[in-house]
Order: sequence, then structure tokens, then C-alpha cells
Amino acid sequence: MQLSHGIVVTLDLDGVIIHGNSMLESLSGYSMQELAGKDWFETFIPQEQRDDSRKEVLDKAGKRIFPEYPAHMRRQNGLLRERFNLIERNKELNCLYEISKLGADGDLDLKETLRKIVNLLPSGFQNPDKTHI
Repeated sequence: MQLSHGIVVTLDLDGVIIHGNSMLESLSGYSMQELAGKDWFETFIPQEQRDDSRKEVLDKAGKRIFPEYPAHMRRQNGLLRERFNLIERNKELNCLYEISKLGADGDLDLKETLRKIVNLLPSGFQNPDKTHI
């Protein structure tokens, strides 16, 4: 379980978490101590997908088919990991785009270009208000 590059979790037939790997802890924001005994679907699956997800996964498990279930997962703080990642990639791409525009501006000397780049960089960071260059 620990060597997998994805989330691996063991549930009982009611959907209660028995064990999970370190990737589960890393991506969810929970420790296994916090997760053990919690309902997987109530904890991680958005409400509008919960019933269908539960039925699909538990039906397969009851037939001894080990389901691989790609899904959106809620983190401990309530944010969807995918949404957070998209927001962060958008900030990074916007920062890179602005830097590329500076590089294309032939009117700026090197010192001014570098100064402007240094001023742009925090906008691409996760916590720009806490970042200093």
C-alpha cells in the first residue's frame, strides 16, 4: 500500500475506513488515526455524488471485484484537491505569461526587467502574502 503512487484505502462492507496509505494522509490532510473508523463516503465524497459512489464501490466489493474508483475527493479543510490544484496552476501560468511579456519588451534594460520579474514572482506562489524574494 505504501509504495503506491495513488491513494490506497481498505474499507469494510459498510464503507468504514480500516486502513489507508501515506498518500491518503498527504492528499486528504487527515492522519490515519483521525480516519480509522470514519465513513469514507461521508468524509470524502461530495454529497451529490455520495449515494452513487457508495453503491458502485460497495457493489463491486461485495462481488469481490477490487474497485479502482477515480473520484473527486474532499480534503479535511473542505476544499476539493483538484480545484485547489487548478487554481495554483492558473496562478503559476499567469505569472509565467507576465514574465514572458517582460522578456519580449525590448525597451527595458536587464536591471529593470529583473526587478519587474522579482516583483511578479510572488503572484505565482501559494501564499504570496507570506513569501519574500
